[in-house]
Amino acid sequence: MHNESKKERYAKVFVPLAFLLLLALALVYLNSVRVRSAVGKVTRNTDTMLAGYLMEHHPEIPPETVLDVINNRDGNKDVSKEETELLQREGEEFLQTYGYDANYESRSAARIIRNGHIVDLLILAAACLLATLIFVLRDRRRREEIDRATGYLRKLNDGSYDLMLSDNTEEELSRLKNEIYRTTVILREIAEEKTKESKRLSQSMEDISHQLRTPLASMSIMIDNICDDPEMPADIRNEFLKDILDQVGWMSELVNSLLTLAKFDAGAVVMKRDPVDVSMLLDEAVDRLGILLDVRDVEVVRETNEEKEGAAPVVITGDRKWQLEAISNIIKNCAEHSQAGSKIHLKVSDNSIYTCIEVRDEGEGILPEDLRHIFERFYKAKNSRPESIGIGLSLAKSIVEAAGGRITVESEPGCGSIFTIKYYK
Repeated sequence: MHNESKKERYAKVFVPLAFLLLLALALVYLNSVRVRSAVGKVTRNTDTMLAGYLMEHHPEIPPETVLDVINNRDGNKDVSKEETELLQREGEEFLQTYGYDANYESRSAARIIRNGHIVDLLILAAACLLATLIFVLRDRRRREEIDRATGYLRKLNDGSYDLMLSDNTEEELSRLKNEIYRTTVILREIAEEKTKESKRLSQSMEDISHQLRTPLASMSIMIDNICDDPEMPADIRNEFLKDILDQVGWMSELVNSLLTLAKFDAGAVVMKRDPVDVSMLLDEAVDRLGILLDVRDVEVVRETNEEKEGAAPVVITGDRKWQLEAISNIIKNCAEHSQAGSKIHLKVSDNSIYTCIEVRDEGEGILPEDLRHIFERFYKAKNSRPESIGIGLSLAKSIVEAAGGRITVESEPGCGSIFTIKYYK
């Protein structure tokens, strides 16, 4: 690309100059032809006048002699060089005797030749002047472009990102300026996104810190009560201990999720590429969430190709442990937002392009303003649980995408949600 631009640049400079030089040479050649033609015409007129004069005033001179005189002017080959030089000297002496300047063959021919030389010099001078003018104008134009580009950079540095479309041409500096604009806009967007991400992370850390302080304070109070009251009834003591275990389990889950996200951000997660049976993967995910499903009174209904007679097991390529984590998080999210007595439908389909796992609930659905942010880290929808910190779906998305897959969601308030996971082959 750089070599092509250099060739284009050279072509823009040298092609006009080469054309100008050829034009000047052509004009000089045409002028030389015109001069030779004019000189020849003058010479022919002189010869005819001389022949006519001799025949009229000196009829005694034989015509052959007149022709010899005329031919001798053209360098007759029948006359020797010595004879020609002798005749020329005698003729010059004769003309000088009568005051005629014999150094010139013809005053008219000399004037024509002199004028031709002048025209040739004028043509060459005009060509040089025009070439200089082209260089000056081109240099001036490039300097103006550089000044505009410099001013444009100053505006970009001042935070003005307006693209001047009126100057959006195919010139080199204009293309450079547009590339500077695009690069600056990209950098600005990256900086703004980093700032937003930093603010979101800061807010999320505050939320996490607040959520950690609450169970820690609660556990501290319960532990103090147990220590301060050795005579505490066994049932109350056991209830306190159970609450403490629940809080510890919740904090452990939170810390593990944060550590997992940190590993993905650092690129420290290495995904295996093993064959994974989708049916067994879903069975294990449902078994892992068995207690939550029982507590929420939510039933999981499955539909896979294996239930069809003669269908082969559906297999994907990936890391079983991590894909189990992703699918479990999605089913868990559906269960937490489903009413008692509702169902979660699991459907598996397979084709030559991808394997699709569809998780559909009959829950409360997702609000439109929350739908586009649902996979963002630490995002909490308006209908999320108080203890939710917005990690599960973000983690599921990171895991699926790390395996080369894609996850999407469709939802309407009051009509449930459909999570679609596609593992491309």
